[in-house]
Amino acid sequence: DPKLRELLDVGNIGRLEQRMITVVYGPDLVNISHLNLVAFQEEVAKEWTNEVFSLATNLLAQNMSRDAFLEKAYTKLKLQVTPEGRIPLKNIYRLFSADRKRVETALEACSLPSSRAFMVVKKMKLKVSRTIESSGETSQ
Repeated sequence: DPKLRELLDVGNIGRLEQRMITVVYGPDLVNISHLNLVAFQEEVAKEWTNEVFSLATNLLAQNMSRDAFLEKAYTKLKLQVTPEGRIPLKNIYRLFSADRKRVETALEACSLPSSRAFMVVKKMKLKVSRTIESSGETSQ
């Protein structure tokens, strides 16, 4: 649109094409959305482009730390308590569904029941300074 182009070019240095950034994003490659950004100067647009690209390609930024993962798991478990304040073990198995045997071993090592019929009742401290309901003794 020539009118919009003229409005965006007023008082700015450089060509519009050199100052414009388009970010394409979406949950998959079919359902995408576009975000158009216009900088006042070409140098600013280049800096934005470099920073957005470094954020999009940084694999470390996409991986959570162990503490963040444990805190996220703790929050999910605390939101799934029964009206009595207990956490069903099936929710723990579902949360860590990749390796059921490993979950059972970890529960037994913490002196917690590992049968799905049980529910976690008393408090147990995690290394991230959070507590979850457990039927075993308090451990650190």
